[in-house]
Amino acid sequence: GWSVGAHWRGIPLLEVVRRAGGDASSRVRLVSLEQGLYGSSVVVGPQVSAALLATHLNGERLTLDHGYPLRLISPNRPGVLNTKWLSRVEVT
Repeated sequence: GWSVGAHWRGIPLLEVVRRAGGDASSRVRLVSLEQGLYGSSVVVGPQVSAALLATHLNGERLTLDHGYPLRLISPNRPGVLNTKWLSRVEVT
């Protein structure tokens, strides 16, 4: 989709996972401020190392429409699983 050609900047998910005591093999649940079907997303396996907690899109701070203040960008997953408006990261 369109997010593949975009330039995303932020914090590698693995960095946050390590600070929480996890590692690349951890199961990570990301929770959105949004309620409903896509209010959370789970990242496991190689996706943990590949994912980004995005703060910027194409050099600009995320807008509300694109997930401000923080959104998940995880390659090779359906866009609806790149959860917007993150409020919590749970590491198990």
